[in-house]
Amino acid sequence: MVELFEDLKQFISAEISQKTAHLATKDDLAQVENRLDTKIDGVRTELRTKFEELHSAIENTAIAYTSEVDVQVRDHEHRIKKLEQKTA
Repeated sequence: MVELFEDLKQFISAEISQKTAHLATKDDLAQVENRLDTKIDGVRTELRTKFEELHSAIENTAIAYTSEVDVQVRDHEHRIKKLEQKTA
């Protein structure tokens, strides 16, 4: 009877080993996690760089546009003052 249990125990252990041999280990999963973290960090860095470039481009464009508008407003104010002086 003890031999039967030992044989059964050995058989079950062998079956489980065969069936689970293809499964990933904790170390395998840790390596995958590390690779994913590295890739994600790279993508995050690229996105941050692109965002900063875009932000700078928008900021420069906005400054240039508002400067042009400011010049136009001053020109209009100057013209209006001249017209007011002529009619007075």
